[in-house]
Amino acid sequence: KVVSTDAQTYQVVNFMADSAFYFLPVLLANSAAKKFKCNPYLAMMVGGILLHPNFVNMVTASKESGEAIKLFFLPVYNASYSSSVIPIILSVWFLSFVEPIADKVSPKAVKFFTKPLITVLVGGVAALVVLGPVGYIIANIIASGINGLETYASWLVPTILGGLFPLLVMTGTHYGIIPIGINNRMTLGYDTIVYPGNLASNIAQGGATLAVAVKSKVSEVKQLASSAGITAVCGITEPALYGVCLNYRTPLLGAMSGAAIGSVFAGLVDLKQYVYAGPGLITSPVYISPDGSITNFYFCLITIAVSALAGFA
Repeated sequence: KVVSTDAQTYQVVNFMADSAFYFLPVLLANSAAKKFKCNPYLAMMVGGILLHPNFVNMVTASKESGEAIKLFFLPVYNASYSSSVIPIILSVWFLSFVEPIADKVSPKAVKFFTKPLITVLVGGVAALVVLGPVGYIIANIIASGINGLETYASWLVPTILGGLFPLLVMTGTHYGIIPIGINNRMTLGYDTIVYPGNLASNIAQGGATLAVAVKSKVSEVKQLASSAGITAVCGITEPALYGVCLNYRTPLLGAMSGAAIGSVFAGLVDLKQYVYAGPGLITSPVYISPDGSITNFYFCLITIAVSALAGFA
């Protein structure tokens, strides 16, 4: 090891890298507020409520003592919402209904004060008592379902997702799949479905695009495919998808087929992504196990090689 995990330098860099994911509910609150058309600052405040250190300490103390947390005589579920996805989305969705009512009942003279007060109070109580726990339970159910898939058909879902990822990216629907991978890492500590499939897809699309660069006799196409193929292998597929694959049917089919083949291998070996990073060759170290084992990392490299060769072929 270059730096010991006990060293302060390692610990500081580690929490710097982890900060965006720990405070993910706050970041998602901003995005969800734009979608649900409510005040993003009030939405982020609700996200802050779920992550406040005092609440975290109360949850820890409650678990140790066995005594429930009470809010206006209402029980508060003992859950940790750091890095969570579903609880804050449900909470902001509810907030979008509360805010117009708070605006309507607030007198004009003091609306600047009462509207955000009512919105955050009602939304915050609902998030802590009802919506946060519901989202937490839903996330655990999803995680349990994923465990079941891993037990009986670990190769199936990443294969389907890997093969269809170019079409998902093309329609923008991949943004609906990504939170599942985030939720997996939050609840299980790793993701075996979304990001391994995405990795195979990106690499296969790079391989297929580089094949166009080799086969084409048009200099402009060669230049475009060469740069786009390298970019796709590194994790950014839009230039390859829109510049090459969608213009020629064969490389798109090759990319999808290559991704499915690579994803089958990833699923069979139960490839795990432990830390978030854009799926690509240069971010492959995120597949190194936290316990220091590199077997999973070797599986990642084989997945990359299989996907690239299959897409190219």
